[in-house]
Amino acid sequence: MKKETVAFMLGLILLIPMTTKLAFGFLLAIEFFLLFFATIMSTYIIDLLALKSFVRTFYYASVITVAIFYMLVLKILSPMIYLEIGVYVYIPVFSYILSFSIFQYDNDFENIMPAGVYSGLLLVLSLIRELCAFGTLSFPSISGVVYVHILPLGVESPLRFFGTGAGAFILLGLGMWLYMCMQKSTLLPLRGDQQ
Repeated sequence: MKKETVAFMLGLILLIPMTTKLAFGFLLAIEFFLLFFATIMSTYIIDLLALKSFVRTFYYASVITVAIFYMLVLKILSPMIYLEIGVYVYIPVFSYILSFSIFQYDNDFENIMPAGVYSGLLLVLSLIRELCAFGTLSFPSISGVVYVHILPLGVESPLRFFGTGAGAFILLGLGMWLYMCMQKSTLLPLRGDQQ
């Protein structure tokens, strides 16, 4: 398995528990971009101070610090959302640290973690799961989560299965397939590698 595929899969760890509401997907997509910019800023600081021997330490410290500050901002701005997703704020940090470990000898880490791809997939998966399972759209607000009902009240969604964990794995598999198709610029068959 190629290192890029492994890194992509590690970044998708958080998609299963946190994609039931679009509001949570939106907040974690913002965190992905903040973590991405923290690694870029760490690279500039390391180059500026000529501290090449502390690369991994700076990366780890920067993403952990960003996650802590992001969690504090959530706690101050919206305590209700903080109570719901507080512990999940650290899952993207876990994904980044695992990716750092895999790519410890590469110099161009900024190109490895495509924050846009993760955030886009996170938002799309959240949108599909929430619409299919609940027939609503949710948005973060200071008072918690605001829901907009798309399906009329009392009408049960026929695609409720995709709101479950198993449905999320199927959507995740389709998302992984689409990512691989985009990387190879061709439509790949929906089957495993057979040699």
